[in-house]
Amino acid sequence: MFYFCWLDEIYDKLNQSQKDWQQQDTNTVTFKDELINNLENIYKIVYEFCKSQRELKIAKIAYPYLINEGDTSFSNVYSKIAKLSFEEQNQLAKLIEENSLSEIINSIQLITDRLTVLHELKLILFDANISLKIFEITLNKLVADNLWLFGDDYTFGVEEMRLSSIIKKYTDSLGNKTINNHRVDLFLSKQYFNDNDEYFENLIVELKRPNIIVKTEDLFQLLKYATDIITEITNDKIQWTFILLGTKIDNKLYNFNGQNSFEFSHMINKTNVKIYIKSWLEIIQNAEKRYQFIISRTKINLPNEVEMIKLIKDKYLIT
Repeated sequence: MFYFCWLDEIYDKLNQSQKDWQQQDTNTVTFKDELINNLENIYKIVYEFCKSQRELKIAKIAYPYLINEGDTSFSNVYSKIAKLSFEEQNQLAKLIEENSLSEIINSIQLITDRLTVLHELKLILFDANISLKIFEITLNKLVADNLWLFGDDYTFGVEEMRLSSIIKKYTDSLGNKTINNHRVDLFLSKQYFNDNDEYFENLIVELKRPNIIVKTEDLFQLLKYATDIITEITNDKIQWTFILLGTKIDNKLYNFNGQNSFEFSHMINKTNVKIYIKSWLEIIQNAEKRYQFIISRTKINLPNEVEMIKLIKDKYLIT
């Protein structure tokens, strides 16, 4: 009977709350009576299931987080917890002690949302029926809303930012007035400190539409952006990375200037500047690798291809 004291305590509190609320006006009583009925139903469900110390422990884990969800939610979650092994229940109890259930749910939802974005990106970029109808501004917005694609530690991101605005973040002067009208598709930045010195790592990304082949003239445009910036900003504590990103890359660029590589940092020859041409496939695969362990250990429900195509068409008004 000791194990049911917790349930008796809940029931006593419910009865006392009902008496207190009945002294208030009619509307309040009606609302509170409905709440009391729901709580009593939850109590009855808990009592029915709690036939052993083990099952009572399960209910004590679940009850505080489900009291506002009603009978159906409680029963569903309880049935899932009841199927856990004794060791798994202890692990869950420890997790809930150290983290709020909201934090655990939000973490799982974050991973699900990111995997959904990767699925969406693959269809937008590589499905011919969709990629031909996607505008560059649409792709820019999707990427700007998901900076984690390039790393989780970028704290600042802006799409369609003028080169002059980027330069003015780090210097008061702007010697070359002709760069004012140039815009980059995406500017990302992160800040860190080392021995009390402030450092920045900045990433500038130029995006090409899915059906556009990245060519030599696109590389030259990126090199011009890099030259304009490092000419104005000479601070060696700022690391600059420039990426030209597309689904299709002209093979001539691989052998451009005898490098046999898609890295072109040597064309600027500054230790704090890196320049690359990258494919979307590489970016997506690198992002998927970060979640591969979780994917292999869990059954995360994602929209299938048919459902995802419908979602994309509805989202971007594609006919």
